Amino acid sequence: MSVPEETLAIDNEQLYECLSQVKQILLVNLLNRPGPLQLAGIDLSNTNLPYANLKNADLREANLAGARLECADLGGAKLSGANLHQTVLKRANLSSADLSGANLQDADLSEANLTYANLINANLENAILEDTDLADAIMRYTILPDGSTKDTGPLSSSIFGSRNKS
Repeated sequence: MSVPEETLAIDNEQLYECLSQVKQILLVNLLNRPGPLQLAGIDLSNTNLPYANLKNADLREANLAGARLECADLGGAKLSGANLHQTVLKRANLSSADLSGANLQDADLSEANLTYANLINANLENAILEDTDLADAIMRYTILPDGSTKDTGPLSSSIFGSRNKS
């Protein structure tokens, strides 16, 4: 039995859209599993995962570049060496997360909670830290949004880049 050639015709854009939908369905199912997720090295770039429960997840060396993780719970997550370039983490919980050596360049961390986070050797260049809570975050050899380097211990100020609301 042969299949008509026009039935097999699919352009790259349709294929990409179909694969993106399948990826999203698989991710939603994966994120609803109980217990910490083991996702070290996974490619979640440009994925839309608002409100995702990634608490205590192992995301070491993961590629999350361009992902949208608004209001996600990444408390206690292992994100050392992760690529979070241009990732949207508005209002996300990253308390006690290990972000050592992570690339957070151009990331949006507005109103995010990074209390007690490990930011040793992290790159926050051009990151948006408006109303971000960095109380007791460890920032040694951390590249700050202005390109300067923080080479001391925990931050003394709890809110970074707060807007003047007069």
